[in-house]
Amino acid sequence: MYEEALLAAEAAQDRSVRAEKEQRETSDSSSSSCSRPVAQPAPSSSSPPAAAPSVAGLLPRVLEVVGEILDEDLSQSADTPLLVAGLDSMGATELRAKLQEVFGVPVPATIAFDAPTPRAVAEALVEIMRDAAIAGEDRAAPHAAEEEASCALQDGSFAASACPLQEAPVASAGPPALHECVSRMAELLRESGFDVSESADMDVPFNSLGMDSLTAVELSRSVAQAFDLASVPATLAFDCPTLRQLAAWAHEQLVRAAEEERGWEKDGDEIPEPASNPAAQLAPPPKSPLA
Repeated sequence: MYEEALLAAEAAQDRSVRAEKEQRETSDSSSSSCSRPVAQPAPSSSSPPAAAPSVAGLLPRVLEVVGEILDEDLSQSADTPLLVAGLDSMGATELRAKLQEVFGVPVPATIAFDAPTPRAVAEALVEIMRDAAIAGEDRAAPHAAEEEASCALQDGSFAASACPLQEAPVASAGPPALHECVSRMAELLRESGFDVSESADMDVPFNSLGMDSLTAVELSRSVAQAFDLASVPATLAFDCPTLRQLAAWAHEQLVRAAEEERGWEKDGDEIPEPASNPAAQLAPPPKSPLA
């Protein structure tokens, strides 16, 4: 009888221990699920947007720039025409360069004529700065997409079809022919307001066509863009004062650039020397004999 009572007591103690253990495990699981931390949204790191440019904000600096060029106090002359204030074509060129330096945006060479007063210049600058800001946002969007794609690729979750291979660059076909340079130069001159013809005006000096220093500087910029030249002197129209000489200069620059790109010197090929007078290749056609 004593042994049976002892076994019954041990069995009851085991059941009590198991019950306490199960109760403790249940309590621990419920408390851990209730105390799980909730993810908090990350604080925003975006800075407040910059204030939009305004005419009132830019006008004092524009007046200061114009005053520095003319060496006058124009603080009360916001609506005085620039030409009346004494700005000439050289001053207009200096004004454009100074505005680009101060405001950090591209300014057209004709700013002094398109915006004839300091207030009008400030209004034009506001539009230019707004357009530049919009263009900057458009350029930022592809970069953000590229960064997202790069992160996805590192995570291994980027589909191969979503990352097309870039096409290999096509080899250059060589510099354009001399007559093509003539035609393109004539187009640039016509776009600048000069009625020129490849057949009749090859040797007409630019100054006789009415080209001033402001237009000459703008022509240099147009030549650099049209022919993709890294360096074009601002005095190009004075160094090459006719269509024939201007086209010959551009052709020589393109030939040199193509030779450097192909690396003929590294391959042991001899680079042909440019003609001593490239303009001579554009000799005018002989006159037809009289009938």
